[in-house]
Formats: sequence, structure tokens, C-alpha cells
Amino acid sequence: MNRRVEVIKIELAKRNIEGMIVNNPKNVSFIVGFDIEGTILICPSSTYLIIDSELLDEVNSKLLIDDEITVIEKSMLSDSDYLDFFSTASRVGFEENYITYAGYTKMLRRYRIKEPIETENLIEKIIETRKDLQ
Repeated sequence: MNRRVEVIKIELAKRNIEGMIVNNPKNVSFIVGFDIEGTILICPSSTYLIIDSELLDEVNSKLLIDDEITVIEKSMLSDSDYLDFFSTASRVGFEENYITYAGYTKMLRRYRIKEPIETENLIEKIIETRKDLQ
């Protein structure tokens, strides 16, 4: 498993959070280890990177199998697919400093999150304190 995802999951578990939506490009890039725009979904059983189709070749050439991050083209997802990601999770974290109110309401509708939890710069704090993950 991707070591950065593993550390994030440990920190989420300490806060009783079952998953997380990562949209901040800096944090997405930190997790995958290279500059890329997309959304990371850290779900209870899997981790996903949702990207635009034009980025697929680049991501597939850089992402390692050992990372255990499933890459999905955004255009291939249906509304029901989005509902499945967090279907077993009650408490899902999100980056409150990187979302507008419109984005927040869209997130709640799209993923049907039962209890959204502000993660209070969780990934930024990991980046600052865990230099071994750089």
C-alpha cells in the first residue's frame, strides 16, 4: 500500500473517520508522489484516483502497482458509482479549506455522506511533520 495513504488512514482512524475526499492538488500530488490534478478517495477498503481522461497515460506511466491506488477516468463514472464509494462509511473527512459552499453541497449529494467531518489540515500537518514521506 502507498505509505502516504497508510499514514493518512492511521490519522483518520485516530479521529474515528472512515474515509476521506482529497481535492487539493498539492495534497493529491503528495499522495501519488508526482504533480497531477484529480481527486483522491480514501475509502474503507480501497483508494481511488479520479482523473480526466487526458491524464490517464501520464498517471499509468508513473503510478506504481504497489501503491494500490485504482485509477478511474471521471467520464466513466455514473451517479450511482459515486454513491458506492462511501456506502459503508458513516464519517467521511473532507478538506474544509479547499471547498466552496457549492462544492460542499455537491459533495454531500454526490457521495451521500452521512456525517461529513472537517479534517483540519490533516494532510498538510502530515507533510510538515513527516519528512520521511517526502
